Amino acid sequence: MTSVTIGEVELETKDGRADRLLNRQSLLHRFAISRFARFLGRYLPWLDFYPAPAGLILRELSNCGGVLDVGCGNGRFLSRLRFLDHKRRLRRTAFVGLDSWRPSLIESKNIHNEVVLCCAPYLPLREYQFDCIIAVDFLEHLRRTDALKVLNEFERMSDCVMLLIPVGYCKKRELEDENPFQQHFSWWNPKELESRGYSVQGINGFRGFRKDSGQFRIPSLLALPLQVILALVSQLFVYRMPQAAYHMFCVKQRAR
Repeated sequence: MTSVTIGEVELETKDGRADRLLNRQSLLHRFAISRFARFLGRYLPWLDFYPAPAGLILRELSNCGGVLDVGCGNGRFLSRLRFLDHKRRLRRTAFVGLDSWRPSLIESKNIHNEVVLCCAPYLPLREYQFDCIIAVDFLEHLRRTDALKVLNEFERMSDCVMLLIPVGYCKKRELEDENPFQQHFSWWNPKELESRGYSVQGINGFRGFRKDSGQFRIPSLLALPLQVILALVSQLFVYRMPQAAYHMFCVKQRAR
């Protein structure tokens, strides 16, 4: 293991091996998904789809020493990101996970280098303490006033901010793992983020192919291959038209 320094704290970095969350999946499923996702991430990074644009994110994080993962949950996103990191670009990157739900954060301790129990609108961090801040499916869980405050904090603390947000109104009232913070309270459109200086790309294909939960509309294994193909084909168009996509991937980089 190597180590990096974030602020005044030295953290050991973790390697890119798949962790116990991915080991729960069948070997065949893991093999097929990893090969397909790695191909997309290497040759067509802008064509990546659900659950996150791994190729685009890995490319942005390749030179980062310290990354803050806001709303990290149980660490599943970072776990998959490490699994798809075939070039081991994250081996020198230390990840700090931040979440307000303790049970999920306990699981995330096995994946992140350090975790922080905290409500996002009240981040106890200094300016430029992280090379990058990631918030995947997070902003929509906050009320708009709190979300705007959080965005200001993100932009104060780091030169690079990456967001993955559902496009438009995406209602969600069910609670996962009895987590009261899983409800959606705000909705966003690409023009709002572009007006703040973010570059915005559409991700995960045409919005109409998915339910509000992000799953395909037809819950049939027989229909799954066709739905995946349709999502990929539509991704060719919604990448430049994020208003028609299910997700938007937003990046803001600022030169000091």
